[in-house]
Amino acid sequence: MRTTSNSMTGIKPILICLAIGVFAVGTEGFMIAGVLPEIASELKVTEAVAGYLVTAFSLVYAIGSPVLTVALARVQQRRLIGLAMLLFALSNVLAAVAPTYGTLVLARVALAASASIFMPAALNAAGQLVALDMRGRALALVNSGAAIALMAGVPLGAMIGQMAGWRFAFALVAVVAGAASLVLLSRLPELTFEAAGTLGERIKAIKYPEISTSLLTTLFWAMGINALYTFVAVYLNQVAKIATAHLGIVLFGIGFASSIGAYLGGMATDRWEARRVRAAAIAAMACIYVIIALLGSADLRGPTSAVAVAILMMICAGVAWIFYAAQQVRLLQLVLPAAGATVVSLNASAMYLGFAGGAVAGAAMLQGAHLTGLAWISAACELAGLCVLIVTAFPRSLGAGVVERTEGRA
Repeated sequence: MRTTSNSMTGIKPILICLAIGVFAVGTEGFMIAGVLPEIASELKVTEAVAGYLVTAFSLVYAIGSPVLTVALARVQQRRLIGLAMLLFALSNVLAAVAPTYGTLVLARVALAASASIFMPAALNAAGQLVALDMRGRALALVNSGAAIALMAGVPLGAMIGQMAGWRFAFALVAVVAGAASLVLLSRLPELTFEAAGTLGERIKAIKYPEISTSLLTTLFWAMGINALYTFVAVYLNQVAKIATAHLGIVLFGIGFASSIGAYLGGMATDRWEARRVRAAAIAAMACIYVIIALLGSADLRGPTSAVAVAILMMICAGVAWIFYAAQQVRLLQLVLPAAGATVVSLNASAMYLGFAGGAVAGAAMLQGAHLTGLAWISAACELAGLCVLIVTAFPRSLGAGVVERTEGRA
């Protein structure tokens, strides 16, 4: 990187530009949960089969992210980020006009590939543009694009899907992504990193204890989130007894809580140790999912139960984003800038493998007509992630090749 800013003020417009792209990716990625029933109905597949659209995206992203990050490492970063967003826009167009379920799966594959190029490059750029003690806030600002997508884009997409059809929702995302690509190509500065090594040289970082265990924690964390969230519309409607007309309000609340969590996560990580923040967050998520599962298993009725489940899901969403911010900062602290995009892409791979696993587990539970079991799966996964953090809590050698950068708070 040519320069590192010691002030958030001068660099904030650039971070906002990156957040616009993240918003487009987040809206498409999260929106599908809200329109899944409509997609299943029009394309004449079950809701469980429609859920595999999430799985396809997740698997392609997980596999493609580290491979494409290294393969395209020598491409000028502004061009790479902008063109990846343009490809994402075109893939949304394909999804909007998809005549069959198979075509929509192909569109989701293209969406995953373009997103897997854009996200690591954008997040690494945000982390390296500022001083170490401001990384939490910089990443939180860029990640706020996804949080805002949850807060505004996802509910809006769900409501548009119900009123004008899910195809129109994809078309709107295509417009946002196309506009974002133009902004990114024109506003991002020239970004220069050291030449990347081979894929094997970059991925070998996972052999170091804290990196490998961090990635495993990300895997369990993501599985817990997606086991329930993939089918959140069905769960809220059939278990919590929240009317379909009110789902958009709940999804908006989940998104609003996520945006608050992203902000608090960045502030907390800059102030306290990232390791402590992420451990506290994942422990809180495990507890919340247990409470949601107990409420669902009790088969409670009435508005009080529905409101309780909705509020708990909102709180859990906020806590999840606190964890996400702390995890990204911690991983970037462990490597040199040249390996930043790679370690972020590996974290994204672990996350999307977890998303895929969570969607598969949720689909299996759904096919067995055990909707209330979705929250129990989520709780078990978060608890597994917490156990990994507890087992590896004691300091240990990171080994040669991994650099812990401790000028700021770790």
